Amino acid sequence: MDNWAILGIPVFSCGRRFDTGGNQVYPLGESGKEEGMKVAHNSEIPAAKMDVPGAEKVTIRWLVGEKDDPPNFYMREFEIEQGGCSPRHEHDYEHEVYVLEGEGSVFGGGGEKPLRPGSAVLVQPGEEHQFRNTGDGPLRFLCLVPKDAT
Repeated sequence: MDNWAILGIPVFSCGRRFDTGGNQVYPLGESGKEEGMKVAHNSEIPAAKMDVPGAEKVTIRWLVGEKDDPPNFYMREFEIEQGGCSPRHEHDYEHEVYVLEGEGSVFGGGGEKPLRPGSAVLVQPGEEHQFRNTGDGPLRFLCLVPKDAT
């Protein structure tokens, strides 16, 4: 057993917490469910068709949303099928985008810009924008928005 545990100090090792007896600790709330961070695979979260005017072949997954009650941001995963696009729109809040898969473009204040895996985008408040799939497969990206924006 670690010397710190002998002294009655909880030990953290590679992200795991152990009590003073060397047993791994799993924090449980009053409900008996694990508290703290949420970990879920995107395949466990249902995708919904984006049903707004101007959206073509777009689905959305709320990876971190209202039911998770995050303090500041929501995280969404968008998938745009080949030839599809998000609606051209603007709103009074920023959002950040990170491309996971596919080829596409984003229209914004600076014109049309290409997107590929690893591309990061900051859409400023009030900036008209649109995402378009220009590739042969799906365009998938993460999009973070302030919690109070939705």
